[in-house]
Amino acid sequence: MRRLTIPDEYVGGLAQLVTLSDQAISELRAALAETQASLDIKDSNAGASLISSKISSIPTKDLRRIMASLLSLYTVRANSDISMDDFVEDVVQAMKRSRHPELSLKTPEIDQAFRNRLGALLAVRALTIASKGVVIQHDHEHTLCTLRIFTDVRPVYGEDVTSPPSAAAITHMLKLTYHEGDEMREIHVALDKDDLLNLKSQIIRAEHKAAGLHKFFEASKLPIID
Repeated sequence: MRRLTIPDEYVGGLAQLVTLSDQAISELRAALAETQASLDIKDSNAGASLISSKISSIPTKDLRRIMASLLSLYTVRANSDISMDDFVEDVVQAMKRSRHPELSLKTPEIDQAFRNRLGALLAVRALTIASKGVVIQHDHEHTLCTLRIFTDVRPVYGEDVTSPPSAAAITHMLKLTYHEGDEMREIHVALDKDDLLNLKSQIIRAEHKAAGLHKFFEASKLPIID
C-alpha cells in the first residue's frame, strides 16, 4: 500500500472527528450502523442527508465534511489488504505528517481517543460492503471517466473541388476518456447514423438486464450496488 497523504478537501472532516464530543461520535456511529449497503458511497452529500435527521449534535455543514472524509477512507481501505489497526495507524501517521496543525493529535490521550473513534466509525458493515462493491465495479484494466459525442458536417465535393459542395455528410465522433492505472487516456471512435441507433439499443438492452437483476436480487433481500 502506498504511503497515505491527506488531501486538503478531507482535512476539515478529519479535524471534526478529532474534536467532536463522545455523544456526537456515538450518534454518528449509530446513524451509520442503520445505513444500507446500497448507499452510494461516492456521494457523500447524499449520505449526509440520509443520516442528518438522526444526528442532533452535528451541524449539517460539518456532517457533510465528515461524511466526505469517512467515505473516502472506506474506499481507500477497500483498496488495501491490511488490518483495521494497521490502516488506522497509516491514517494517524499521515495526519501527523501533514502541515495542518488541527490534525496533529497533540497528546497521547487525544491520539488514542482518535484511533478508537476512527476504528469504530470505519467498522460499519454496510459501508464496508458498499465500498468493496465500488472497488469491484472499477477493478478493470480500463474504467470510463467521461464521454462526449461530437456531431459535425463534412462537405462532399464533386469532380470540380472549386465548385460548391454537392452534398453534406453528417458525422459523429465518440470521445471516450478512461483511466489506465494512474494515467488518463483518450480514444476517438467515428459513428454514423446506424452506429448511433445500435449504441442506443445496446444501452436500452443493458438497462433492461440491470432492471431484471434488480428484481431478482430484491426478492432475495440482497442489497444492490449500482
